[in-house]
Amino acid sequence: MFYTSRIDIYKETFNKNEIGQSIKSYEFLKNIKCDIQPSTVNIIRKTFGEDIESLFTVFSNEDMSVGTVVRFNNNTYRINKKIDWIDYKVYSIIGCDVNVG
Repeated sequence: MFYTSRIDIYKETFNKNEIGQSIKSYEFLKNIKCDIQPSTVNIIRKTFGEDIESLFTVFSNEDMSVGTVVRFNNNTYRINKKIDWIDYKVYSIIGCDVNVG
């Protein structure tokens, strides 16, 4: 697979504030190479075999979990579907409203 894009991967963390509340934050893990393509209903059905919400389809050798927050073009997205192929992974991502710093 030919990778022409890069995305940042973030890990969800929890820290306690001064009054003991658990506060969710996101810690940068790494920047990876990938290929990002716009999603269409037909592509999503063919790739994932079902109708799911998707803004982009991401192809990468990196193993990421559903729910992982990624960032590219100054926008944040969350992985909502994953397929393991023989030598790479295919992800569906949707927009999410989180502050990654």
